[in-house]
Amino acid sequence: MKQPQAIGNLVSRGMNDLLHARTGMTGDLISQWRTIAGDELADHCAPIKLKWARRASHAVGDAAEKPATLIVSASGVWALKVQHSTGEIIARVNAYFGYAAISRIAIEQRGPAKNKQIPIAKQRTSPRPSARVTDQVSDIRDPELRETLARLGAAIEQCRKR
Repeated sequence: MKQPQAIGNLVSRGMNDLLHARTGMTGDLISQWRTIAGDELADHCAPIKLKWARRASHAVGDAAEKPATLIVSASGVWALKVQHSTGEIIARVNAYFGYAAISRIAIEQRGPAKNKQIPIAKQRTSPRPSARVTDQVSDIRDPELRETLARLGAAIEQCRKR
């Protein structure tokens, strides 16, 4: 018998599959673009798709293992800024995914949107952990892990208060 699953997980998986089929990307690249590219660039450019090299065969070491080309849209002078920041953007994307996901960036220069600004979700500020959460993670030696778990605990507490 199948276990019940949260509808959010099913929708998220379905959307990631659809997004991957149409653009070669997952939702992570889009949802974390501001974190990856930085606020200034994220306000003026966005990832459109990943273009993977075609595979001629299924042999190990063929084009399937080559990094993709990230296609981004930018308007006006920001296309030039993206071009100058290409190396840094590639490094940030690859660092975010933990492997050489992309090796190039192609820019599609587009005119400014006319009265249609797509709002980009800003990162929410993390709630401060309560004394209870801080006490629960105090025995963890790794400071980065301790801080991350404290933020997670604070976010869970905040959700339960709603």
